[in-house]
Amino acid sequence: MRGRPVDQHSTDVNQCDPTLGFQFPPPEVRLAVRSLLTAQAHIPVTEAVEMTGDFPHFGQPFEDPEERNPEVRDGIAARISDLPGYRPLFEAAYAPGTLLYSGDPQIQPGDDIPYLAIADAVGRFLETLVFTNAPWDHFLAGDDNAISDAADRRR
Repeated sequence: MRGRPVDQHSTDVNQCDPTLGFQFPPPEVRLAVRSLLTAQAHIPVTEAVEMTGDFPHFGQPFEDPEERNPEVRDGIAARISDLPGYRPLFEAAYAPGTLLYSGDPQIQPGDDIPYLAIADAVGRFLETLVFTNAPWDHFLAGDDNAISDAADRRR
């Protein structure tokens, strides 16, 4: 994708150029990662209403996101690093020489598993999910009657 112009208004994720990074609200701002799904995987784990609650300081007021977000991600990475079943999988997937994107993390045997590798693994998993038999998919393929009148604002 390097060097290809990017349509700033496209809704097609295939038009995204990861070398430009992905823009998010503060404190993340711009993330230079392999894919939009990898970038998106950074966000939910730090959101109290989605996943984190009051981790890592139970029963205490929330810290500012600039302080809390790295602490939450580091806590998750430490927990994953301590699970013996995950270690060989991450070491194999992120071994030096196996990078798909120049920004991918590298993990040597015995290294801690960085949160970036966890987010990237979630992103790669999401890329394997294929949902192509829903009414919306049929509608996109040209069947105007595939979705209900309530779902079709053109009617």
